[in-house]
Parts: sequence; structure tokens; C-alpha cells
Amino acid sequence: MSVTIWFTQVTPEQLATARDDPEWAWEQDWGDDVPDADVDRSWPGLEFLFGRAGVGIDILGAGGEPVDDDGTLFAWEPDEVEHVAKTLRDTTWEQLAAHNDPAELSRREIYPGRHLWAADDLEQLRWGYQALTGFFATVSAARAPALMFFSF
Repeated sequence: MSVTIWFTQVTPEQLATARDDPEWAWEQDWGDDVPDADVDRSWPGLEFLFGRAGVGIDILGAGGEPVDDDGTLFAWEPDEVEHVAKTLRDTTWEQLAAHNDPAELSRREIYPGRHLWAADDLEQLRWGYQALTGFFATVSAARAPALMFFSF
């Protein structure tokens, strides 16, 4: 089983329903017509790069309000979405990639695992960065809220 994160855009009404009934959010089939981003297992590596680059994004810790007791569902208000979108707009992939350190990622045992990080793992991180950047830009432009799902 993997520890993954994904996001979906929601309406204010859906956000309120998720806050009242977190299980409802997990049971939804959000469909292909709703903007989403599945960063899969790239999020811990991205957080490492964000930290090294001095970018103020902590995917799991700084954004969203937990809406369930086990910390697997988070509500992101439009202002939080806009903050992340702006930060990502101001941070190029090249800026982040310059801080890639496979040896340090391996030493710290940064998920996804107890494998040795290699230079080609950077492609997975780029993919996650592009998914996040596109999602937050789209949802921010709509001034919409979002839900973040943390699955392990």
C-alpha cells in the first residue's frame, strides 16, 4: 500500500458537506470533469525540495484544515488555494530541481521508501510538481475551495 495525496476542486457546498460528513467525501466519484491532482507518492520528495529551496509550502502540514479525526481529509479554502498557486507560480521547476540531493533523500529515508534515491527519481518529482502547479492555478482562477485526500 502507498502513502499518497490527491486533491480535487469542490464547490463551497461540497466543502461544507465534507466538513459535516467526511465519509461522504471519500465515497464520492468526483469524475473526470472536476479539476484534480494526484501527486501520488511524490509529495514527500517535493516537500524536501520546497524546504531546501526555502519555498513556503508544506503540502501535508501547512495547507488545509483537517476535517476528520484521523487526519486523512483536509479542507482548503480559496485563500489557501490562492497562496499555494501564487507560490508555485513564483517557483520554477529549475529552482526546485537545483536542490535535489538523492543521497540526503536516501539518508533521511524520505518516502517512498527505504530505497536509494537516484538522479532519475527527479522525473517523478517533476511530474508531481507539474500536477500541483496546474491544479492550484486552475482552482485559484475559479476562486474555488479544494479537498486534499491523504491515503495510507
